[in-house]
Amino acid sequence: MSRIIASMPGRHGDILWGLPAVRALAEQSGEPVTLVISGKYGSLSSLVSRQPYIAQVIVDTDWLVEETAPMT
Repeated sequence: MSRIIASMPGRHGDILWGLPAVRALAEQSGEPVTLVISGKYGSLSSLVSRQPYIAQVIVDTDWLVEETAPMT
């Protein structure tokens, strides 16, 4: 596991939108980042884990994302 761990507290779009920041973390640290996402969005893990700046993707099935924000 990498030393840097990032978590993405959001829906599909939020996770994808945050990847440039994760890439910047990896570039700054000189090593790939471990990413933690909610089990509800675990379907993205195979796509995200293919990125060279991702060490691994951990799907946390106990992490519940409440979808209370309005869709705009």
